[in-house]
Amino acid sequence: MNLEIANRLIELRKKFNLSQEELAEKLNVSRQSISKWERGESAPDLYNLILISKLYNISIDEIVGIKNTQTSTQENQTSNNPTEESREEVEKKLEDLSFNDIKNLRFEGLGKVIDKKVEQKINDHHAKNSVVAILPIILVSIYLIIGFTLNVWHPTWILFLLIPIVATLMEAIKKNDAHLFAYPVVVVAIYLLTSFLTNLWHPLWVMFLTIPVYYVITDRLKGK
Repeated sequence: MNLEIANRLIELRKKFNLSQEELAEKLNVSRQSISKWERGESAPDLYNLILISKLYNISIDEIVGIKNTQTSTQENQTSNNPTEESREEVEKKLEDLSFNDIKNLRFEGLGKVIDKKVEQKINDHHAKNSVVAILPIILVSIYLIIGFTLNVWHPTWILFLLIPIVATLMEAIKKNDAHLFAYPVVVVAIYLLTSFLTNLWHPLWVMFLTIPVYYVITDRLKGK
């Protein structure tokens, strides 16, 4: 990491009268991590950069020592307005990046734009993870309640197929890509449930023919 950034982190910490231990506690990281950042041996990841910027009430640009882009624009006004082009490019890039990609993003200015976009991406990621994490607990509870109270253990186990269905549905909606939705799992769930209840394994198997149709339709909708 750039020693200028490391020195800036030391300066900010001392300005707010924080020890390395106190800062580590506020950021929920180890004191060794703070020490490595301040020695320039490693850099805080994107999530911690956002936490640091909020803690010190400054932009990420100020942390990494990048000149304010608005000032640069005023000093270098051109008819093409390159700063606005850069802003649009950065926003588009951030929309396309996955959470894992965006965590390791290196900043090239436009910190305030990145602050907002990245924070939203991180919040969306944690919200999705929270839903996906709690869904198995809810389904297990429902399964056990139905099983113990009604003695119906089969075919209620099909409820667990909702886990990949809900997870992929959220991802498909977020990225506006129907291909990410686990439609085959939906078909399997419907087929098993209706077949168990009606014993019509044949001809209900024909519903599997809708799987290639689904992907043909979604391909056309995407203009492939």
